[in-house]
Amino acid sequence: MTAVTTFDQLQVGAIWRSAGRTLSEFDLGQSCMSSADWHPIHADAVFAAGTPAGQRIFHGTYGVHV
Repeated sequence: MTAVTTFDQLQVGAIWRSAGRTLSEFDLGQSCMSSADWHPIHADAVFAAGTPAGQRIFHGTYGVHV
């Protein structure tokens, strides 16, 4: 069992590792819906393929959602 850290116990610069998680098509759709950001770089695979990223990308703040 992992120890629980409360907000009051957090320290600046502290590092911890969470369990891994693979982001899915569902997650990307949820990210677009919750942020109301349907920019083609996130939502359109054909458009995103022509960008430097070469594929759709998650919103920068999605890590906060997970």
